[in-house]
Amino acid sequence: MKSRWRFGLIGMYVVLSMLGAWLAMVRRSKIVGPGLFGAGLVCFLIHWLLERREAKQEGASQREWLKRIRAIADDLSLDGYGIPNKDELASYHDAAGRAAVLSALEALPPGRRSLLEAARRIEPDAQWD
Repeated sequence: MKSRWRFGLIGMYVVLSMLGAWLAMVRRSKIVGPGLFGAGLVCFLIHWLLERREAKQEGASQREWLKRIRAIADDLSLDGYGIPNKDELASYHDAAGRAAVLSALEALPPGRRSLLEAARRIEPDAQWD
């Protein structure tokens, strides 16, 4: 979940860009308008960089989870579940959900560790849109 200041950053981007553009075009401001517009673009750039970093971290976390699941599970099939494959299961759950599925999988006896059974213990009727 995004923190409040991140939404503030998006708001500042919109307000500063619009105000800067208005001042530059309508009021013919040569310094303040373009300066505010540039500040708005800087806010957008900061937001974009933070989003990109978070997406990379989430992708790495999902890949690590999948690696651990492949090492632990005896049966990786998800036939009959609302989510068709492991990659989409990793995307469906947040970090806490993935940890819960992993814990449920580890709780099953060795030799009978089914990803489908562990996933159903956490969320019995999951549906991937």
